[in-house]
Amino acid sequence: MNTTVLSSYDPNFKEVSPQGTGPQGYIDGKDSILTYVIHFQNTGSYYAQNIVVVDTIDTDLNIGTLRPGYSDHNFTTTVDENRVARFSFKNINLPWQSQYGDALSSGMFVYSIKLKKNLAPLTQIKNKAAIYFDYNEPVITNTTLNTISLATGLSALNARMSDNSVLFPNPASNHVTLNFASKESAAGHLTIFDLSGREVVSKDVTVNAGENSLTENTSSFQDGVYLVQVKTAEQVICKKLIVSK
Repeated sequence: MNTTVLSSYDPNFKEVSPQGTGPQGYIDGKDSILTYVIHFQNTGSYYAQNIVVVDTIDTDLNIGTLRPGYSDHNFTTTVDENRVARFSFKNINLPWQSQYGDALSSGMFVYSIKLKKNLAPLTQIKNKAAIYFDYNEPVITNTTLNTISLATGLSALNARMSDNSVLFPNPASNHVTLNFASKESAAGHLTIFDLSGREVVSKDVTVNAGENSLTENTSSFQDGVYLVQVKTAEQVICKKLIVSK
């Protein structure tokens, strides 16, 4: 893993591989495993005796597949029922940078984890970590971002459209309605994306048990192809929408 430094930077940071393309970090269906590298450095004025990195795992990642990997210091890993992973460097006694230089005052470790299967296109996987040096306030890393490619999602969309949901009229002009069935009432979220991945609509919805219907105004949409996504704890529905006026 290589990081190109173009200016000043925070030595406590996180990176992901594959990084993906563009600011959204687009990845396709072949990228089923994400590998994270967390870097830390003691910029204080004395040895850091114990370092703990706390990392809440994104819900779109399969927590059972988390695998600790290489590190330049010994560490232990625990994961609790809230998907919080703790990477503990006990008695690391990490020297401080101003006295011992960058190499001796720094550490890093790697872990890998698999994506959950059949993630909806444009699903975002975000991750950041909190680094605790002894009893100090945590240092929060940058947030990594990967996004499931819309192109990949559309090519595989037909395989996931064998449910009982119906999107009509399609093509649509002024409004579109999504009918689908739900086994139980639940809170959900409706998102509509254009082909560039931009969110055109993003709002919470209530999904009631039985036959359900959601209607959205499309009068302000430009002509083109969109992806309609409804996510609940029970299911994820994805439909391709064409707007033509």
